[in-house]
Amino acid sequence: LSDTIPTSEVGLISKNTKIIGDVITTGHLDIEGIVEGNIEAVGNIRVSGKITGDVKCGSFLLNDGALKTNITAREDVSLGENSQIEGVIRCKNITACGVITGNINASENV
Repeated sequence: LSDTIPTSEVGLISKNTKIIGDVITTGHLDIEGIVEGNIEAVGNIRVSGKITGDVKCGSFLLNDGALKTNITAREDVSLGENSQIEGVIRCKNITACGVITGNINASENV
């Protein structure tokens, strides 16, 4: 999926939804609910819910919340003021207003 151009569609995992298993999409993804599994998106992922599993995507945005996950983003990772991530983050650029416990591997800007 990494060489594919993302589609314009945005999938939504709503606040009262829990998915157990891996999620794969060629589009973008908004996660307001809970995902227990790995996530791979060609497009961008925005999270205000919870993820247990590894994430691969274009860009990653965590507005609010605490996650235990490893993130591999081809582009940017942004963490909001009230966000916390425990795990490894790999990306080009990272903007972190929240708390990171783990390692950051940014190829361009931190």
